[in-house]
Amino acid sequence: MSDNGHSRDATHGGEPQPSWLLWGGCGYLRHLDDFRATNPWVSEASRFADCIWLVDMKQPSEWLYERIDWSHVAEGLRDELKFATVMDVAHPRLRRSSMATAARFGQSLATVGAWMTNFGLTSISQLAPGCGDVFLDAFAQALDQIKEGSLDAMLGDWDPRGSNAGRGKLPIGRDGQLTFGAVERFARAFIVLASISDRMADLANVSAFKAPFGNDVARRIAKSRCKLPEQAVERLPDAVLRPLVSSARRMLGVPADDVCRLVSAWLEEIGRGLAPGEAAKEICGFQFSIIDGEDAPWRSDLLSRGLTAQSAIIHLVHTIRDAAAVLVLLGVGSRPSELLGLLGGPGPVTVRGVAAVHNRPAPRCVTEGPVKSGFLTEYLLHGSVFKGRREPQRVTWLLGLAPSDDAQPYALHALGVLERLFAPLREFAVQGAEGLLILEFDTSSVDKLVTVPLPVGPLAHSVRGTLPRITDLSDLSGEEAGRDLTRYRDSNGGCIALYQLRKTWAQLVYRVDPTLMSPINDQLQNGNPEMSERSYVTKDPQFRRELETNTSRLTVMLARQLMDGEHGMATMAASIDQVVSRLPAVVPSHTREELWEARCSSKPSVFGTGRLRPVAGIEGIVFRTGDPSDPSASHDRFELGRDGPSVMRQLLSARRDMRAAASEGLQARTSASRDLALAASRRLRQMGFDPGSE
Repeated sequence: MSDNGHSRDATHGGEPQPSWLLWGGCGYLRHLDDFRATNPWVSEASRFADCIWLVDMKQPSEWLYERIDWSHVAEGLRDELKFATVMDVAHPRLRRSSMATAARFGQSLATVGAWMTNFGLTSISQLAPGCGDVFLDAFAQALDQIKEGSLDAMLGDWDPRGSNAGRGKLPIGRDGQLTFGAVERFARAFIVLASISDRMADLANVSAFKAPFGNDVARRIAKSRCKLPEQAVERLPDAVLRPLVSSARRMLGVPADDVCRLVSAWLEEIGRGLAPGEAAKEICGFQFSIIDGEDAPWRSDLLSRGLTAQSAIIHLVHTIRDAAAVLVLLGVGSRPSELLGLLGGPGPVTVRGVAAVHNRPAPRCVTEGPVKSGFLTEYLLHGSVFKGRREPQRVTWLLGLAPSDDAQPYALHALGVLERLFAPLREFAVQGAEGLLILEFDTSSVDKLVTVPLPVGPLAHSVRGTLPRITDLSDLSGEEAGRDLTRYRDSNGGCIALYQLRKTWAQLVYRVDPTLMSPINDQLQNGNPEMSERSYVTKDPQFRRELETNTSRLTVMLARQLMDGEHGMATMAASIDQVVSRLPAVVPSHTREELWEARCSSKPSVFGTGRLRPVAGIEGIVFRTGDPSDPSASHDRFELGRDGPSVMRQLLSARRDMRAAASEGLQARTSASRDLALAASRRLRQMGFDPGSE
């Protein structure tokens, strides 16, 4: 990326750094005139004045960078929109969006800027109430002209195809118009721009504008404009779920073992100095194994599908990865982005208080321990939530409970397969990705093997291609309980979306017991149980009908029991007494403490060598402090205190330093102190204190 002739030392901030470090740093946000004069770095590859920005992403499930093309925007307007993009993250008094949200905001603004430039608008100050509606109308008109073949840029028609600021094609639906998501994204861009324009008046010399739409909720605007209804994600029908899980578990047995051996053989050849393609050719004679109960190897040979040797290896790695990802998402209910942000690899392990390093059956993001009863082992998954959060938040999911060492949840087995598959590939990871559980191959690298983080989009596309190869849904009937199964049968599972797995988990648990909505919400990491119930129950009429049918069936069964003189249990206490009375026949006559001690001392021990580590002391074990691979590591420069008095002391100190720096004419120091004071003031208000004003 060209630096437009400016030396690095001449810019504010010195050397280029990742966008999230720069934009969140104290004193980075200054007046627009200062940005124009110093041309600071906005990423590791781009400066403020560049027409193409490559904005670095922090979240592992995103691309390494997002591209924002400002080249179709007039110069003065371009600087204002660039400044608004940075300001959405850097201003201490604003909501401080995540880098992914800010990048999409910038892409939308670049498209809006191209439209403004086409119609002769040169500043945000020229936007007026209703401008958002005018833009969406102009976009719809342009799409109609493209469809009819009547669009003529020489006559002044706006062609949105030339101003597409993001990745891929224009976001057009089947009706030839903008998709629901695209309308919502552009509406949100106008609403956010209007909300920050009053602060831009001080920092960028632009006039504030209000009310770009008659409504200030982007989703409502999208619903009012889109001809196609918003597509609801449905739960996988039971008739689809059963063969899908069976096929995925089959791939994680002998096939997974074979692919792990194949990768090891490939890396051994690369270690001898061969390029990845040449190394793959050396192992073309790899012998695949036979699955128990089958007559022939599950794959005849490496090149059986007409691929090159290297492409065949990558294809097999993707197949095992996709099967494991499906099982983890079905077993945990997490979002795909949260799966791709998990940490893997070796690290210090606490075994009865003793540090040890050994081979483990699961990645470092998994811990285990006894439940309160002592009869079961609890498996926990530790990771980060990214959605709706500027900084990733560390969270814990329940992987499952197991009555014995041999009965592990299938999601835990899938995580173990992912660890074995990608452990040897982390040696070739780019900086910042070496600690991630799941990686992707960088196919642009020819001479050497390189692995990078895997975004959600390529994973979703890959899963849609993998499922038809490993699953057979040809025997499905036309429908199940009112759900149409035709599309699953015709595509052989290729129509399955990743978010259907999350909804499947939620509705399966809810169907067992609707009173579990609060724990379901905790597992889903949503805002509140009411939101989860709206998203997964209330807005799904088919699922509500299933629940009503099930309730009616249970009511009929109870009525028949009463008519036959079988008066069931009147209270929960009576039901518990009945269950407890049967326990002696099932559980030996040990106390719970004795049973757990016996299990811990058995061979292999629950916490012994080769086993997982207990939950206690996971900080520094599951998460590595300061490691760039840990997506939950905070990169915010504002290190604020933990309580009100400590934050208040920071506020007063920052204000004193700001006044002193301003009197000495030290602009950079003044800006840094101002940002810290604003952040401390905002934190105090969140704590319920009044920091006063200055």
